[in-house]
Amino acid sequence: MILLEEFQAVFRQAGGRLVGEGYYGVWDGFPFSAHIENVREPGSVSFYFRLPATLEKGLFKELKKSLPRGCRLLAAPNSSYRLLCEGRPLRRCEQSLSGILNSVTGGLRRAGVVPSDVCPICRQGGCNAYADVSGYTAVHSFCVESMVEDRRTKAERSLVSGSYAAGFVGALLGGFLACIPSLLAYWAGWLVGYLYALIPLGAYFGYKLFRGKMNRGAFVCTCIVSILHLFTMEQVIFYFFVHSYYDIWPSILDTIALYREIMSVGDIISDMWMSVLFMLLGLWISWGQIRRTAYSDIGSANSVRSTLMYKDDRWAD
Repeated sequence: MILLEEFQAVFRQAGGRLVGEGYYGVWDGFPFSAHIENVREPGSVSFYFRLPATLEKGLFKELKKSLPRGCRLLAAPNSSYRLLCEGRPLRRCEQSLSGILNSVTGGLRRAGVVPSDVCPICRQGGCNAYADVSGYTAVHSFCVESMVEDRRTKAERSLVSGSYAAGFVGALLGGFLACIPSLLAYWAGWLVGYLYALIPLGAYFGYKLFRGKMNRGAFVCTCIVSILHLFTMEQVIFYFFVHSYYDIWPSILDTIALYREIMSVGDIISDMWMSVLFMLLGLWISWGQIRRTAYSDIGSANSVRSTLMYKDDRWAD
């Protein structure tokens, strides 16, 4: 049988369900999540088991040795283990997925490792369901519902609470502090371009610290402040260049006018391209932080809720 066809049969036998791109079910009492790693024949699939504790090294090695060619057992975070099965080697040795899963779960039981019945949320036993809480595991349905609702409430509150004005002030201060390393490096005669990546990060964390609204406006504010500080830094560096060259302390307005007079567009691009490049890198990192805040928290909460399955195989509505 082709690996992916056999995977579907195993999945139905496990009483599982597809949620997004993940498969969830229970095999021999052990809850698991699974992913199809390669859909092209002969294919490959991965099973993830979250265990009550990290396996002893001896048992881990024994389980790895018991697997046929084409299967690998790998350690993952949160006392989880990944069983990777590749179709081509398994086809040659005529091993079935169900037999491989039985071998792994049977080896765990013989070593005294049993499925966890302790909820990772409240740390109490007597679980009545399964859910993907940093790994598919036994939970209390009430705990999952409460956790999801709490996440939703906090995420929705963060979208409407706070102030753009206060966040903008915080971004200005945070961006200013992030400019200091670049100025110090410039005075020391070092290359400073890569330090401009700190400016958007400082602006974002300043915005967050001053409780600006944590929606997409946070990124807009971070961009505006970063651009302001970019050109401010250019003017400050040019000011000290004029000071050192002429040995005077001119007016900042005079140096700005001089800059506009003597610097062509080509000169500005040649002078600032590296700074702009690293500032864009900092903005990309900041965007990664921002999009993992409120909107992603709501999506994450809904994803956890969608994996909730009661032990009598009734899926939550």
